[in-house]
This record gives sequence, structure tokens and C-alpha cells, in this order.
Amino acid sequence: MPEPAAAALADALLAEQPTVTEVNGAREAALAIAARLASASASSIETAMHLRLHELADLEVPADPPGRWRLATVADGDVVLDWYERFHAEADEQAGRPPDPNPPHVAPGELEARIDDGLMSLWVLDDLPVHVTAWNSPAHGVVRVGPVFTPREHRGRGYAAAAVARVSAAALEAGHRAVLLTDQANPTSSALYERLGYRPVTDMVNLRIVTK
Repeated sequence: MPEPAAAALADALLAEQPTVTEVNGAREAALAIAARLASASASSIETAMHLRLHELADLEVPADPPGRWRLATVADGDVVLDWYERFHAEADEQAGRPPDPNPPHVAPGELEARIDDGLMSLWVLDDLPVHVTAWNSPAHGVVRVGPVFTPREHRGRGYAAAAVARVSAAALEAGHRAVLLTDQANPTSSALYERLGYRPVTDMVNLRIVTK
């Protein structure tokens, strides 16, 4: 995004909402917008998270681990809600960040809607869910995969790779592009997606506008 466009967007945001506390997006554009917002309110900028956008090139399908992949149902709602709540805290822990004091929360109704829309899947072992991979509805021909979460007691067994490969393959078969975001502070997940055929596109950043 050109700097004049970033400044114009920041000014438009301030006109609609004088207090803007977060900016997320492609790194250079987000920094330019955040700088304009911070200067208008004599605030400072803090980086909450460095992300990277990846797009699937050629899918490398791994061997399936024990168990099977299936779509989540409403009966799985309590398990999935618990995993969603744990996802952000454990992501911070894996990345070596302090816990977010205001972690995002997902309303049960929102999860039920995603389940009803067929946008959430599980890997199950002996009918016990051991992993969840979700994705968004296609937008302009692009499907964004995530969140991807395996409880720590089930990690290292290939569930995430198998589930993400299934979801990615379905997106490609439907004629869509598949993308996902990784936390740059978590090299484990980045390596996993690279093995599946995802390639970096651009760096992203989550910024906070903090009042001095």
C-alpha cells in the first residue's frame, strides 16, 4: 500500500472512530497506518505478533496417522470451544510470549455456525477427537485454513499434517487457492506447512496503539 493511501485510510478511520487501538495486516502497510494513528493521538506502537501469510503451491500429502478425518458436528461443540479457548494461550506459550491479558473469546453460537456450515473438521482416534482444523468460507476464490490445534497430549503424531492436507486438498479440488497464517515465533508450525507445500507470500503484523 502506498504511503499516501495508508495515511488516507488512517485519517478515514480516525474520522469514524477517534480511538483505534489495533492495526493488523501486511507489515509495511500496517506500520504506516499505525504510525499515522499514533501520531494523531501522541501514542506509541507495540508489536503484538509477527505473522507470515503462506499460499499452497503443490500439495505434498503425508501418510495418514492412525484414526480418521471427519467434519465436526454440533455434538463436538463443547470440545471444540475448549480447544479454541486454549489455542491462543498455548500459541503464546509456544512462541515464548507472555499471555495476552485480553485473549479473544469465541461465542458458542459462532462455533455452531461454523460447524453447521461445514467449516470445521476433526481427526479422531477410536472416536475420540484429538485434533481440530477449521477454515473460512471462500472469499474471492481464496480459502484461509485455520485455526489448527492439537492438544499437547496428542502432539507429534501427524494429526495436524493429515488434517490440514485434507482441508487443503478439498479447497484445491473446488477450484480455490489455499492460504494460511503462521506465527513467526513458532518455527514448528512453519516447518510443518512448508512440508505440505505452503510457501511464504508476505509478512504480516499485529500492532497495538498504546496511549503514553
